[in-house]
Amino acid sequence: MPRGRPYGIRNAVQPWPLGVNAPKGWTKKLSSFPWLRNHFNTLKGPQIPSNFGECTPLNAFQLMFSWEVAEAVLKRTGLKLGANRMFVPSHEDLHRFIIASLIMCINVRRDWRQHWSSDQLYSNTAVQNLLTLQRFRWMLKNLHPKPAKLWKLANRNFQKYWKPYDHVSIDETLIPFKGRYKYRVHIRGKPKATGIKLYCLADERNYMYNIEQYRAESGRVEDIVERQLRTLPSKRYKVYCDAYYGSERLARILLRQGYWFNMACGVNKPGGRVCVINL
Repeated sequence: MPRGRPYGIRNAVQPWPLGVNAPKGWTKKLSSFPWLRNHFNTLKGPQIPSNFGECTPLNAFQLMFSWEVAEAVLKRTGLKLGANRMFVPSHEDLHRFIIASLIMCINVRRDWRQHWSSDQLYSNTAVQNLLTLQRFRWMLKNLHPKPAKLWKLANRNFQKYWKPYDHVSIDETLIPFKGRYKYRVHIRGKPKATGIKLYCLADERNYMYNIEQYRAESGRVEDIVERQLRTLPSKRYKVYCDAYYGSERLARILLRQGYWFNMACGVNKPGGRVCVINL
């Protein structure tokens, strides 16, 4: 029995709304039909520029972490520090810092400073060749990106180079973070309970198409779903939500807007009972 659900409560199928019938075969993917597969694949998926060249991991990363994103981070850092700067970080310094951070996430140590240890058992020459310990510590402490600006630029790049597939899902995620931040949250029971909460829209290929930061807003959950769906190119998508978002009110909103959806509803949501709605 999942945590938080009253004992004895079971899921039930919600009756069909009057005058509404489920579209036949709505769960099938268009790519499963041979006569549509080629046309479907050209419309969905990556939208790579013609001058992109070879699709290497570094080139793909630079599409998302563009020059404009790096410039926003460095400009915000310069404004925060003012004249109290030991040095002026450049784009190369920022790229080296990010690459070193990614390597440290793959090759983990009990203490991140051990990557610069003189002991060969712990030292990491790949990280040491990128940045010194003092330079890495300074950038870790003094970089001041503006989260709202980063989300905006990231969403623009996410949506520019990808056309989502038919099945999309809306859920939330938590970026672990224990520093000082106004909208830092703590969710009890999570493996990484403290961090920055994001609402996310992803398609069936696990591609993150849109993200929205939680800012302690007190609005309706239905508004979050509607804002996420407005970023899609059209309304010809199948939407999936869990019990955190699902409710009879949201089902009627999506039905009026022409979406096909599948969601779970909790007992505490408007509608009066636990239900699973399939339209």
